[in-house]
Formats: sequence, C-alpha cells, structure tokens
Amino acid sequence: LCLVNIRGIFIENHRIRVRRVDRIWSIFMYGTIFNLDVKEGCEQELIASFEKLENPPGAVAFFLMKPDNLRSDLVGVAVFESREAYIENANRPEQHENFTNIMQYLASEPAWNDGEYLIGKVS
Repeated sequence: LCLVNIRGIFIENHRIRVRRVDRIWSIFMYGTIFNLDVKEGCEQELIASFEKLENPPGAVAFFLMKPDNLRSDLVGVAVFESREAYIENANRPEQHENFTNIMQYLASEPAWNDGEYLIGKVS
C-alpha cells in the first residue's frame, strides 16, 4: 500500500510523478476531456454502458457531466497516471470494443482534448 499526501491530496496505489514549483506541489497525470453528442433518446443507455466499464490499468479517475450550457450533451473526463498509461489504454483491444459500443449511442465521434493535468485536488 502506497499512500501519498500532498497538500491534502491522498493518492493510493498509483505511481504519480510529483514536482515542486515555487512551493506548490503539482501532480502530473495525463488524460482527456471529451464532448459527447448523444443520439436523441439514448442518454440513459449511454450512461448505463459507461457504468458497466471496468477501470483500465493506469486509470486514476473518470467523470461524466451533463453541462448546464448544453454546448454538448455530455462531457467526459478521463485521468490516467501517465501519458504512457493513457496511450497503452488507447491501444488495448478492449478499449476499441468499448469505443465501438459507445458509438452506437452517439450522433458523431467525440471531440477529444488530450493533455497533461498540471494540478489536481480531491476533497
């Protein structure tokens, strides 16, 4: 069991790279924020499909949000312990199956915004 406490953040069982910049500790993780254009009448099926998914190796967190501004139907956030873990997951055959399954509920392919999370806090 590996437990890290950085300015109130507890991270368990993950290999996280940490660096200190000007007395602020940053945790470097990688992932994507994506917008989903859901087919009419398919939102509940899509949510149920996401709920069935297992966390892949290297995954730290996943969130699915229904935005108030309705620029997209749903917004997803996936966080991985590293860019390498993110890429390894993207190349897994299971991930391709998951993506193919989810696409049946979408009107178009998700808009992806990949990048490094520079700072994270969990209450």
